[in-house]
Amino acid sequence: MSKEEKSNRVACVYVGHLQFRGRLLKEIAAMKSRGYECDVTLGDLQLKPANLDKLPFPVHPIKMRGKWGNGWLYFENFLFSLKAARHIAKAPPAIVYCFSIQALLTGVLVKLLCRNTKMVFDSNELFIECFQHPVKKLLWRPVQKFGAHFSDLIIHAERNRREYYLKKHGARSSRQEVLENFPPFRELSGPNKPKADERIRVIYFGVLGKDRFTRELVSIFHELEEYDLDLVGYFGEKWVEDEVRETIANTEKTNVRLLPGVPQTELPKLLKDYHAGFAFYLNTNINNYYCAPNKVYDYLMNGLTVIANNYPGLNQVLEQGKLGVCVDEVTKESIDEALLRLREECPWDQITEETRRSYSWDRQMEDYLGWLEELAPAT
Repeated sequence: MSKEEKSNRVACVYVGHLQFRGRLLKEIAAMKSRGYECDVTLGDLQLKPANLDKLPFPVHPIKMRGKWGNGWLYFENFLFSLKAARHIAKAPPAIVYCFSIQALLTGVLVKLLCRNTKMVFDSNELFIECFQHPVKKLLWRPVQKFGAHFSDLIIHAERNRREYYLKKHGARSSRQEVLENFPPFRELSGPNKPKADERIRVIYFGVLGKDRFTRELVSIFHELEEYDLDLVGYFGEKWVEDEVRETIANTEKTNVRLLPGVPQTELPKLLKDYHAGFAFYLNTNINNYYCAPNKVYDYLMNGLTVIANNYPGLNQVLEQGKLGVCVDEVTKESIDEALLRLREECPWDQITEETRRSYSWDRQMEDYLGWLEELAPAT
């Protein structure tokens, strides 16, 4: 294809574990349904080879040796951007789709190489605010500012985040839209409401670690033996994993289990056996404070009620919507009280089809695809 020839290709760029990145997978599925041809250039951080052949789109992995948190990864990201941009520019896309800040430099380079290509920046996390270390913020701030300047469309995952971003970072010349990270709508026979004499089974799925209160939950449930807890996912810190596994191994109690993570596509099958889900985060950045994480909506879509932190984004959905319980701190007393409230208030009755449709990905699709069509119509 010549550089002047019209394309309906969307070249997505992502650094991380692709099969667990549900938001990007949903975006690609939506774009493909409209007629766009999608592929992913992946900065592959996995130690073991991932089975990428099962994904319904082409993936071009570029191996990266760094680990999250290591300074080397920042500089390796520049090398990835050069390699990824050269690969993508061989067949100039209609849109280069940068998923999070680590993909921004690739998008800028592609746009410089391919003059007709439009650039989308899905700022699904406010990454500068995510970084707690001041040096990380200093390093990544110019990347975000420079990348946002080149973007034709910036997508945020929540309205308060968009307003904060506009106030703090500007980039008002780019179109700014909100795409909530809701799950696709799915039919249910009914919410996962426990019987009166049934043990409540609780799940947490996602990244496990210090900032997700994993250690605290294990200790709490070893005391609350009348409830069951499954922790499903992978650990962000090896020392936390070692400590948690040792704690579980050194007790005779069997109501807490550690289970391996599952791909996003297998979540409905996983969640059908639980009554409630946990969504706990340390209040370390504006992402956690303002926005209910996507796992909250995954729980609700699959008929589970939710126990979470008492942050504004979570309180609005759960307490005000009578769909779950928010706690001020993660302690034995607060978790015990929250589980008792579930029995008494029965929030499962509020998880209706209408409620689940209001928090569904499908509800946003026409607007989302309309933004892309205005940039580069699918042919």
